[in-house]
Amino acid sequence: MKPVIMLCKAAMNNQVEKVSKMCTDLNIPMKADELKLQGKHFMKNVFQKWINAAEALLEMIILKLPSPVKA
Repeated sequence: MKPVIMLCKAAMNNQVEKVSKMCTDLNIPMKADELKLQGKHFMKNVFQKWINAAEALLEMIILKLPSPVKA
């Protein structure tokens, strides 16, 4: 959880160099125009690229919901 919090705080405080380094370490591709965003828009863009909500939701459904036979 600590890396998520660190990335969020850095993005919200417009620490572009720190976020850029963290994105490189996490293999998150960032374009030059995306690095110009600020505040909430910058943080939202980084997290949308890092954590795909559709995949996370689908994986949680598969892993947590019981099969139709058990239900």
